[in-house]
Amino acid sequence: MNLRTCFFILRGASVSAALLLALTLATFVIFFRIPADPANFLLRDPQRATDAERAAARRALGIDQSVALQYLRYLKRLSRGDLGYSWAGAQVGINGQASGIPVRPKIEAAAKVTGSLALGGALCLVILAIPLGLATGAKPRSKLDRFAGATSVLGVSLHPLLLGIGLQIAFTQWLHVLPQRSYCSPFGRSYSSSPDGLSLTSCGGVASWADHLLLPWITFALFFVALYARTTRSRVEELLREPWAQVARAKGMSEPRLLLRHILPNAAPQIISMLAMDLGLAVGLAIYVETVFGLPGLGKLLLDSLQGNEGFDLPVICGIVLTTGTAIILSNLLADLAAAWIDPRLRNSRTLAHRQSRTVHRLS
Repeated sequence: MNLRTCFFILRGASVSAALLLALTLATFVIFFRIPADPANFLLRDPQRATDAERAAARRALGIDQSVALQYLRYLKRLSRGDLGYSWAGAQVGINGQASGIPVRPKIEAAAKVTGSLALGGALCLVILAIPLGLATGAKPRSKLDRFAGATSVLGVSLHPLLLGIGLQIAFTQWLHVLPQRSYCSPFGRSYSSSPDGLSLTSCGGVASWADHLLLPWITFALFFVALYARTTRSRVEELLREPWAQVARAKGMSEPRLLLRHILPNAAPQIISMLAMDLGLAVGLAIYVETVFGLPGLGKLLLDSLQGNEGFDLPVICGIVLTTGTAIILSNLLADLAAAWIDPRLRNSRTLAHRQSRTVHRLS
């Protein structure tokens, strides 16, 4: 590894760390502008609570101090790998300090579900969009291209909630070929939806895990497939007009070899960057997908933390923001490294700064 590559990695890591710090600070500042009192979590009757009881509850939660001091305490806990405890269900001990369920195990369990959804959906997306983009880009204005363009408009216009419900009705209620709303872990434990909440049931391993996530993966992929297919098509059509591609065709190189050996590697950096930067959209999409299919992931956990009757569960919200922000920033850094490895021209500082500015735009 040469000095230029080390500088490239160090620069990307430094920008990523600064972005993550700014993201956690913005979360704290925005939260304290929301007119919801977290002290309600510790009050038996928030409507009839006195000012003294409310002040004691706020003191127990540690939110009676300034935002700056709370943020510094939060960073101190993060340095130890501690995300705090959930305010929902918190209790006050004899010493007057509140305690509750640790946030970190909840985040880790939910992140595994959302990670499975995002990675599997991304794989389905690549399998569907890349061949379609290559085929339509190689033969623009053909019947396949016009059909793909029409379906792309439908795919972009269709809401993921409606798409997920439609797929669920078709494959689980009409055809009975896939399981109902539930999540199956590949390690032998699963969570299934019921009117009383989530219940623990047995699971059949990797096969059952993939079987339960097949429809969520397809829903996830279909939401993005139109955009990626059109982007790949445009890039392929552009590259095929390059002089070197025309020379390769003139020398008799077959179309599949030209597309797979030369066109696709040149189009790969843009596709990789899109996959990494669209990870932020995956969290918003996960809320719909996990709600439709009963998956206990980060989207559902975030929704539950935001719609509590007592207020917003700040430790859980910050943990989700930190987790998703870290995933987005690291994925963009890895995407930059992968793109630079494929195309060494991307290692110059101006191109890297442009790509990182797009990461900032996505996070904002």
